[in-house]
Amino acid sequence: MLIEAASPISAEVLNLMKEEILSAMNCAVVGRVLSWNEGKQAVDVQPMGRKRVSAGGKMLGYPVLREVPVFFPVIKMKEILRPGACPYDCPCYSGGSDCSCKHKVRLDIRSGDLCLVFFCDVNTDGWEGGNGGNGAARHHDLADGFAIVGFHTQNRLE
Repeated sequence: MLIEAASPISAEVLNLMKEEILSAMNCAVVGRVLSWNEGKQAVDVQPMGRKRVSAGGKMLGYPVLREVPVFFPVIKMKEILRPGACPYDCPCYSGGSDCSCKHKVRLDIRSGDLCLVFFCDVNTDGWEGGNGGNGAARHHDLADGFAIVGFHTQNRLE
């Protein structure tokens, strides 16, 4: 959408400013997993495609994104299984009705897998402690991504 203004010069300036702001913003990008660190539950990702990095239209490839946390759903087993049906060694496995165990969905993540990396509105420093950002003025930054792994193109379904 082009911005219209009273004079052509001001409209051009406004459109350049808009393009500059949007070129600095990251929302989501498809990427390819380079490596998987199970201990950190994180991937190194090479985003696919190129991005305009200035209002002048210069296009550059994305840098490798390092140690991007991977999203895994966590399930409270007592909410989905009848007592005693949990396949893991926990209270509900032995027939107890007070299962409070949580199990993660595990994916077989490999180099070359596709993923979607989305970028948060604010910085994610300290997110693991539940604190969120530290007030740094970072918005939609490449450093604040989370990966969802498991996307496949039609020809890669196995």
